[in-house]
Amino acid sequence: TGEFGDNFWNLAKASSGYQIKKWKEALECISGKMGLSLRDERPEADFIKEIVKEVVRVIVTARVLKENETHSERKRRKDCKTINIA
Repeated sequence: TGEFGDNFWNLAKASSGYQIKKWKEALECISGKMGLSLRDERPEADFIKEIVKEVVRVIVTARVLKENETHSERKRRKDCKTINIA
């Protein structure tokens, strides 16, 4: 949406179907990524604690998921790591 969306769709109109397919795959792979924001009203130490807590949560979740994933899920994860969106 907004300026990014406008520019993205203008670029998409001038791009090949293959490029758009690769962009779509890349966006699907990164859609699960998280972000944290340091707001002005909280101490930096609390923010760092939150980051550590989230990193530990992600590592634990990844371990559990990796132990339980199927072959096709492992292949999809591998595909997400090797996508070339150039």
